Amino acid sequence: MSGIGRKILVPIDGSEGSLHAVRFAGELASSIGGHLLLLHVHDAPTPELMGMTSLESDDVRSRLGKLAAPKFAAAHEALGHLDQKLDVVELVRLGNASDEIIEAARHYEVDQIVMGSRGLGPIDTLLLGSVSEKVVRRAPCPVTIVR
Repeated sequence: MSGIGRKILVPIDGSEGSLHAVRFAGELASSIGGHLLLLHVHDAPTPELMGMTSLESDDVRSRLGKLAAPKFAAAHEALGHLDQKLDVVELVRLGNASDEIIEAARHYEVDQIVMGSRGLGPIDTLLLGSVSEKVVRRAPCPVTIVR
């Protein structure tokens, strides 16, 4: 498989695991001439359920972007010197993390998903199963789990 145009989706949540995944994906993308798509999912109900229907969709996106900014800053810092060499796109979604990761992978036709083995929610993992496990089972492309 050619590295030209290869897209790697990296879900980030600010956890150490997701930052390890960013570093790994950055090295991989750098070695194959690929592109990184950093995805932060706000695990929340839809704007309608949150009472945000009076806001324009651009306002909702703007607010979500501001909330995600520190996560993206940490991811860019984790990339270190590679940050200036790579094509990196930031994506923000609202909803169930595993569903949104799968949907983004399909929508952007990514070639691979790279994600941390554990995120910020150990209680959720015990009750609902891990996001990474759900993504591995349903992903439309290969998934690499970074420890």
